[in-house]
Amino acid sequence: MTTHLSTRLVWHDRAWDGHICDHPSKNAYCIVQQHIRDGRDDDREDKAAGLPLAELDGWQPPCSRDPIAFSQRGYTITHNDPLEFRQLPSVKEDIPPYSVCPSPYRWMREENFRIICEDEKLDIRESDQADKEFGWVFEPDRQRELLKNFWGKLEKDKSLIFFYCNHGNPLDESQNRILLGVSRISQIGPQLYFGTKLPKFPTSIPFGPAASLTTSRIRISTSVSRVSRRAVTIQRTSCVSSRKGRCSTSPTLLNNSATIWRSVRWNGWFSPSMP
Repeated sequence: MTTHLSTRLVWHDRAWDGHICDHPSKNAYCIVQQHIRDGRDDDREDKAAGLPLAELDGWQPPCSRDPIAFSQRGYTITHNDPLEFRQLPSVKEDIPPYSVCPSPYRWMREENFRIICEDEKLDIRESDQADKEFGWVFEPDRQRELLKNFWGKLEKDKSLIFFYCNHGNPLDESQNRILLGVSRISQIGPQLYFGTKLPKFPTSIPFGPAASLTTSRIRISTSVSRVSRRAVTIQRTSCVSSRKGRCSTSPTLLNNSATIWRSVRWNGWFSPSMP
């Protein structure tokens, strides 16, 4: 059974073409996401409006993992440790065209850990904190095992990737999911790790969500070919009502709203329907 992936994109007024928005400070939809709201510099982005990410001089916007999704041009991204108190060394990655760096947040949450291990028949140890039942999976070895199993489900040239916006969109904010496009995954990047910091953080930590020690994200790449309105039907009839992020019909959809980064490249049919 082929496993598919869904990934959220923050709203972009140039259709995720690898550039800064044409009107960055007027994009009131991307700041629904906290990391955008906390990190966006309106003055700086307005001065760079419409510029390719690849031509920015030593800085990147907080949305930098998303706008390359449908871009014909790649660029070099810097993955920064989301936990400022650790100050782990950042890691650079060359992102090819038509790529994103999604993160499977659900898989990296303690409240989902036991049911995921049961469903997936995983033998992974419990948290170092015996009574911990909420929050991020923090231990690097547990993160690595979860990430290995999550990303290992995807198949190049077979798995699909569904791009969506949540309520941060100008189309219909009452809708929890707006499908933007769908494509086939053509390449899956390596699991990357933040640098170590002795003596407190001697273990390599994957990139990931706010309290994570790992880079749960990987690069996923595709190649864009055509618009497909069929994807909207697939999403609405088979996947939206899935409590565990799985389609109710035969394909499995890995719901990315819960845990890991890894870059991925796609190929096949895709199309941003808006803007």
